[in-house]
Amino acid sequence: MNMVSRTQCRSLAKTIVSIEQEIGSEVDPNQIVHYLNDSYKLVKPADKRGLEVMIQQVTLEIPAERFAAKNTLSANTISTIGIAMTVIDRETGKLKSDLLGENTVNTKIQS
Repeated sequence: MNMVSRTQCRSLAKTIVSIEQEIGSEVDPNQIVHYLNDSYKLVKPADKRGLEVMIQQVTLEIPAERFAAKNTLSANTISTIGIAMTVIDRETGKLKSDLLGENTVNTKIQS
């Protein structure tokens, strides 16, 4: 799943959590995503697999959105430079090598 589709699923999850907060109870993700899909034509009717994947991803995103709605983290809590460095190290293969112990004496992760 690409970043745009993932963001769309996160947006749906946020919408569902907002609805839950308004009505005061949790809803069945499968049922509400079907409703939203029928109402807003999110996935083409012939794309059954796309609908299944969207439902699964939204279902996974809902707990994260519920948690985020109850817990705040200020923008400066996590280092932007640190995040950028992890992306660079991931893309260059350094992070994997470091975690597997290829660049150090001790192995960080057992494969």
